[in-house]
Amino acid sequence: MLDRTLKTTPTVPGPFLYKLSLSGFVIFLALTLLALVDFRRGFLFTDYVRSPYSAYHPGQLLILAIGAVGLLLCYQFLKSFEAREKITGDYVRALTYILLGLLVVDLLTYRSVPAARAVASGKLGADWLAGGRAGR
Repeated sequence: MLDRTLKTTPTVPGPFLYKLSLSGFVIFLALTLLALVDFRRGFLFTDYVRSPYSAYHPGQLLILAIGAVGLLLCYQFLKSFEAREKITGDYVRALTYILLGLLVVDLLTYRSVPAARAVASGKLGADWLAGGRAGR
C-alpha cells in the first residue's frame, strides 16, 4: 500500500541536484564569457601578448577549458535529468532572465574596460560634462 501511494504522489519539481547543475551551468557560462571579454580587452592578467584586436595570455586557455568542460558536464546532467523528469516552466523563465543579465553584464564589462583605461591615462575627463567650457 505504501509503495502504491509513493508512485502516484507527484514528485517535487526541481530537486536539489537539478538546481545545482543549472547553477553550475550559469557559473561556467559566466566564466567562459569573462575569458572571451578578457581575450578582447585584456584586464584580468598583467602580461599579455597584444595585437590590435586581442590580448593573449596562457591563463585564458585554462579559463576557457574549465568553462567549456563545466558547461558540457552540466549540460549532460541537465539533459539526462530532463529526459526522465518533467521540469516546470519556472526554470526556463529564470534561466532566460539570468542569461539576459549575464549578456548585459558582459556587454557593460566589454565597454567599460577601455573607458576606465582612458580615464586612468588622463585622455578622458569629466570636463565634457560642462559642455567643453571647463578650460575657458
